[in-house]
Amino acid sequence: MRVSIRSLLVMLVGPTSLLAQQPTERIEIGTGTDIHARIEMHRSTYSLGDTACVRVTLVNTSDRRVGYTERGTADMVHLVVKRNGQVVHPNVEPAGSASASIANFQPRAAWPLADGQWVPITFWGYRLEEPGQYTIVGIPQIWSGYRETKPDTTTVRSNEVAFTVKAQSVAHASCNVANVEVHKPRRAEAKARADSVLEATRAKMGGVVQAKMEEDAKRKQGTTDK
Repeated sequence: MRVSIRSLLVMLVGPTSLLAQQPTERIEIGTGTDIHARIEMHRSTYSLGDTACVRVTLVNTSDRRVGYTERGTADMVHLVVKRNGQVVHPNVEPAGSASASIANFQPRAAWPLADGQWVPITFWGYRLEEPGQYTIVGIPQIWSGYRETKPDTTTVRSNEVAFTVKAQSVAHASCNVANVEVHKPRRAEAKARADSVLEATRAKMGGVVQAKMEEDAKRKQGTTDK
């Protein structure tokens, strides 16, 4: 009787020991550079005083899993804002960070920050205070603690969005002032006309009353003469 080597091993050490020796599936661990950001603007044109909002989606562009620490929306991606080609520095207090938790970014997965809602750029400390042509790019702040001791948090890994901020229209402002000035004399003219009509009415009524009084006086005088 011929016995295979595998059968002989099963009889000697048992099937459980053989299964334990089988190679396990290797899980590839990615790095933060695998994570890119997709940025959207909710409008292409703003006026001074408007609130500009963005929607940011992080995407794992690799076939590897990336472990990271989940924090607040503004802490997950750094926005670089430029006006007319020059970097704009934050000018208001940014939003505070949420509590951190450990999570895994699955391969080829997309993660809309803030559940896909529009987020004011004041969350990142930016308020539009000057007109001009603006651009925004993003730097994901994600890195894997398993493999990265010096994470790359400075390389831009996103698309670029552009928008325009317009100053308040001077013509529009002067038009508002002009309308006020034009309406003032018109109101005065209307009042003058009303006063004139009133005076004419009074004069007419006065004349009627006076004629009536004179007629009554003549009638009384005629009666007395008889």
